[in-house]
Amino acid sequence: MTPPSRTLFALTSLTVLLVAAACGNGPPDQSGERGDSTINGLFTVAASPVSEDRLVVDGMVEIEGSLVALASSDSRPAGLVFRSDDGGLSWNESETPLPDAIAGFDYQDHDFSPGAGLVVAGDWLVAFRSTSKVDMTGDVRSFGQQAVAVSDDLGATWQLADLPAPPGAAPFVWTAADIDGRLVLGGATQLVTDLPADREQAFDVLSEAYDAAFWTSSDPAAGFERLAASEFDGVAGAQLIGELVAFDGRLIAIGGDTTQAEPGCCYLNPLRVAWESSGGGGSWSPMGGLPLPGRGYRGAPASVLIDGELVLRTGLERVSLSPGSSGWAVQPLPDEYWADADQVALPGGAAAMTWSENRACDCSVASAGRLEQGAVVSRTELSFDDCQDESIRGSTVSYAPGLIGEQVAALASCDDRGVQAASLAYSADGGMTWATERLTRFAPNDGDLAVESFVFLSEERVLVALLSVLSSPSQAGGLVALRILSTD
Repeated sequence: MTPPSRTLFALTSLTVLLVAAACGNGPPDQSGERGDSTINGLFTVAASPVSEDRLVVDGMVEIEGSLVALASSDSRPAGLVFRSDDGGLSWNESETPLPDAIAGFDYQDHDFSPGAGLVVAGDWLVAFRSTSKVDMTGDVRSFGQQAVAVSDDLGATWQLADLPAPPGAAPFVWTAADIDGRLVLGGATQLVTDLPADREQAFDVLSEAYDAAFWTSSDPAAGFERLAASEFDGVAGAQLIGELVAFDGRLIAIGGDTTQAEPGCCYLNPLRVAWESSGGGGSWSPMGGLPLPGRGYRGAPASVLIDGELVLRTGLERVSLSPGSSGWAVQPLPDEYWADADQVALPGGAAAMTWSENRACDCSVASAGRLEQGAVVSRTELSFDDCQDESIRGSTVSYAPGLIGEQVAALASCDDRGVQAASLAYSADGGMTWATERLTRFAPNDGDLAVESFVFLSEERVLVALLSVLSSPSQAGGLVALRILSTD
């Protein structure tokens, strides 16, 4: 599972799972005492305050040895930036020129939600926020709007981006890449109009409202140029760019296209598609070989570099692109492999995995395991210490794994009386067996902690996490940072 505050968008069908399987927690683990800064002798934890405000963190990234986080609060909804230059031990606060934030925007029950986000592209930081929303519940039905800001000095100063769009359209950004010293933004141009009151007529307008779009600049303060591409402009259906990757001297764009998709009755239902450009984004060619996914394109960040290949998370196949190749290679994965599992590579070609399995619409089970030569050799349902789950079926969540020293670790959470209480899940044997340790004792004032965002520092093999301090399911009281490193 990806971090909750990472940049996401989705164009999905609504699937209701009526599964009667129960979700439960295993026996509790032993927790350390409050004031103890170690976890089971394997990890040392340094906690530091970030803010006393109640905050929502929209993303945290590592850039040039610094950590930068984008956040907002009830009293200060514009874009706040927190930066640490010492690996998460101390933080400085500044502001972006982004306007007040909202919670993204949606179309009926099928969300198209860029929301807010923060991405890194070379030496640039790109932050974006929705500033209005699609409202299909009231009398006024209209499309959303977005603001984008760029920084080239680690978030100290920001410039609002003026992104050109065709007449009658508005720009939206989800992703960015650096190619040959130029910043390239990817997303869509969206028709600016009120939607008809009739649901079917509104859908007809929506299904033609988006064209995939790119903007580029070597000096964002001086402005951006929109890359007009005949492959996208004005073609039938809706196209969107969800991810840009600079790979093998070219740009790879991954997104959705409804042109060849089976239409949904009342929602967009695009296929996952990919394009490549060797000319800095000026022209694009479709890439073949992607397997057809199930209904709907999940626009979550999909790619990861493994052994020099670009690998996509597409379901029950391993879809990879090798340097020099213009087509994707598809390798089936074992039936027991969980399609949305996040991985961290281990020596010898193995990988440790974590995922959250939705066994019913009101039930989530955190799991972890180990993959060797395409086969799942271990699969574990995580158990949590002292978690009094009062939800109907149970709710546990695991996030993407990484390495802390030589140990595999991942943040995780369980529903404890309505609070998603944060824990550290870890494995000392490469993902074969797992334990968890609740992080409550690192919260100030006897509160609890909930995951906001995190980064694994790969060179140091350290985990830095931002967590909200919770005193009740509905009350947050500040933000703290945990820096977790190996005792070795």
